[in-house]
Amino acid sequence: MEFSKLILSIVTIVMYAIQNVYLNVVLSSLESRKGEFLNFHIFTSWNELFVIVMSFVVFISLLEILHLLRFNTRIRLLAMTLKDSSKDLMTFSVTFLLIFMAFAQFAYIAYGTDMSKYSGIIITAESMIMRLLERERKGKAFWRRMTSKKGGKQSCSLGNATECILPALYTSRRT
Repeated sequence: MEFSKLILSIVTIVMYAIQNVYLNVVLSSLESRKGEFLNFHIFTSWNELFVIVMSFVVFISLLEILHLLRFNTRIRLLAMTLKDSSKDLMTFSVTFLLIFMAFAQFAYIAYGTDMSKYSGIIITAESMIMRLLERERKGKAFWRRMTSKKGGKQSCSLGNATECILPALYTSRRT
């Protein structure tokens, strides 16, 4: 396995050098042939082959690292712990995902027309994750209580769900 990794590494280095030389040739011919069609098919095929060979090198290296870690008692203990708790972790992940996406959908429906952070469901989910993981600059608290007001409306987050959802439900019933 070590010999194959060595050979593939040398092949990868040679392919990288050839790719850079060919790139310089293509770019210089691009400047001299303005307006003409220039075929990049060979360059893209070479790049795909380069990526495939590089991925084999990385795969073989990861196999060697995993083989070495197998003898470490702490890594073995971690692997056994994760194996034993995989069902509980999966249940928690599904529950968290359902609750988080329900909250993100509420924020999208409530604020999608007013705030650009909530203009799409994917953008809303990204914004909610970033706000959930945000830290204060001074380092006093790891999780930040998210109660910023923008545009006259309070920005919803998991930290202030009751302060945000209940008034919105109350005002929607009155109208």
